[in-house]
Amino acid sequence: MENAVTSRSPAVILDELLALKDQPDVEKAIALCREAAKSFNSPADEPWYPVRFNLAVRLRLQSRDECEEAIDVCQELLAGLPLSAVRERANIQSVLASAYNSRQKGNIEHNLQRAETARLAALKYFSRDVDPEQWALLNTLLGALYLDMDDRKESDVVVDAIKCFENALEVFTATANPELHEENAGLLREAMNKARSRRILAD
Repeated sequence: MENAVTSRSPAVILDELLALKDQPDVEKAIALCREAAKSFNSPADEPWYPVRFNLAVRLRLQSRDECEEAIDVCQELLAGLPLSAVRERANIQSVLASAYNSRQKGNIEHNLQRAETARLAALKYFSRDVDPEQWALLNTLLGALYLDMDDRKESDVVVDAIKCFENALEVFTATANPELHEENAGLLREAMNKARSRRILAD
């Protein structure tokens, strides 16, 4: 009976993935993306990028335990995509940054540095002019990363965190986005209190 089993059509797999768009089942989506990736194994295949990008995103949604695979998938995407695919590469860098930020394996400080490098790479494309909300969100995440780095080893990087949260608050106003405004305002206060306590920032 095992010999009678045939592989499923790639089109069927993609249809199942699309069906999960509005009601996501992360575990099922990961399994489908892994299955589809085996069928679309060349950057020349149109679904090659979206299948792998979705896999990387959903791996990050799943748990910290999936960081290694998410990092591998992001690196595969960056190696296969042309440099001209700037938006796609920026999106990948953003996912890669999150994966390194959560990674438990290896040296934590090195992981945070890699997360910073990837987050800054994403910001090279997502300027305020290109996408204000994405720019602000990336600043929030980068600022939080700097606070994390400062918690592990006190440094002037807390000043960079302050600038990031100030940037984010230019877009996430109390009127436009009260939740993210409150979050960034709280993080800004935390960063400023740290800086003042070490006399990096004047009262």
